[in-house]
Amino acid sequence: ITAECEVTTLETPFATDNCVAELTITNDATLPITTQGTTIVTWSYDDGHGNIATQTQNVLIKDTQQPVVDSTVLETIYAECEVTSLEAPTATDNCDGTITGTHNVNLPISGNGSTTEITWTFEDGNGNSTTQRQLVIIEDVSAPEPDEDLANITGRFDVSLTVPTATDNCVGMVIATTTDPVHYDEIGTFTTTWSFDDGNGNTSTQTQTVIIGDSVESHGFSPNDDGINDTWTIDGIETYPKCKVRVFNRSGTEVYEKVGYKNTWDGYSNTGSNKKMMSGAYYYIIEFNKNGLKPKSGWVYINY
Repeated sequence: ITAECEVTTLETPFATDNCVAELTITNDATLPITTQGTTIVTWSYDDGHGNIATQTQNVLIKDTQQPVVDSTVLETIYAECEVTSLEAPTATDNCDGTITGTHNVNLPISGNGSTTEITWTFEDGNGNSTTQRQLVIIEDVSAPEPDEDLANITGRFDVSLTVPTATDNCVGMVIATTTDPVHYDEIGTFTTTWSFDDGNGNTSTQTQTVIIGDSVESHGFSPNDDGINDTWTIDGIETYPKCKVRVFNRSGTEVYEKVGYKNTWDGYSNTGSNKKMMSGAYYYIIEFNKNGLKPKSGWVYINY
């Protein structure tokens, strides 16, 4: 008897006896017979008078059919960054039913712009197998996203920008670059454009506005040698190293002049005399001597 997968029944053979019309016929098989290869079945013929004859029969189980894939074509898998797991396809076998495929690739599958061919193998355990191919295409098409909106930067003198960051779907944090200045010390309104590149051909941009004011802030001072507010401080004047500062009394006489002022005037005149100025208001003019900035004027107050 030959079968692909199993034998579930055996046809009882026929025998005759010289005395008994009906013999007791049995076999030693355990049904169903599913073991691949040859199984020997022994038949016994008993006439009931102590006479028994035997006969053997070969049962050959040999699976020769390959599994048949359940999907004729496997869809191509598309991913932006990587594929970490695969859904195994199935095949149907004449003996074993559903068979789950095994693949030949190492996970994760990555590499932007790459195409990987997977070979799925379906084995029925009886020496029969079939294969099926499937493609995996990795292509990053998403641009980096800035981590936050950039606020306008407002300053009166020296402004340096902090490099912003962005996050990419594949490579994580991306550092911004710009061809614009990141340090501003000129009066005006400027726009810096930051560019984020994920290395996979995707870029995004973000702009930031920088506003540099043209004012300086002058403070009154009390040059009484107590170590507190003894000199005239002009906030931000160090940004203009070539500036010229001139101070006049209320009658219009110049009492102080300094090129490259560094917040050092202690209330003494340096024009014609070295007298200590009296308490009161003094008119000042600051010439910045930079980038065509207009002079700044105002009042400074001396108190003792």
